[in-house]
Amino acid sequence: MAEPEDKLAEELDRELKRLPDLPAPESIAANVLSTIKRWESRPWWQRSWFEWPMTLRYASIGLFIVALFGIHHFGADVEAHGALQPLLAVVRAFEAVVMLTISTAGSWLASIPLWVWGVLTVSAAMAWTCSIGVFAVCYQLIRTRK
Repeated sequence: MAEPEDKLAEELDRELKRLPDLPAPESIAANVLSTIKRWESRPWWQRSWFEWPMTLRYASIGLFIVALFGIHHFGADVEAHGALQPLLAVVRAFEAVVMLTISTAGSWLASIPLWVWGVLTVSAAMAWTCSIGVFAVCYQLIRTRK
């Protein structure tokens, strides 16, 4: 037995299929293209950070690190200034998360036995060697086909 939602969906589907197709306005293509051109011609600072030029991304990361270091280093001066309290709280929370992540990763990596590191190293070396061999064979096949 069909559920009420199924009956409603079927009835709605029938009604929608009976409706005539409406043609798009003539100006819609021009409007869409002009919107796309306006969107693509935005200046870099109005775009997503991932669309910034590479040098500016690196510079912004460096500036962020310098700002974090400065706020951390001059924390006592910042604490005296009440307006910067929320920023100091964010920096300290970020620092706590980073330190927790580093200590957790360090303790996890230290818990891996030495023989596992050896097996991983040998496996990586073998994979690298095999990939060089496969690339050499492919190069020779391509070169001799001409």
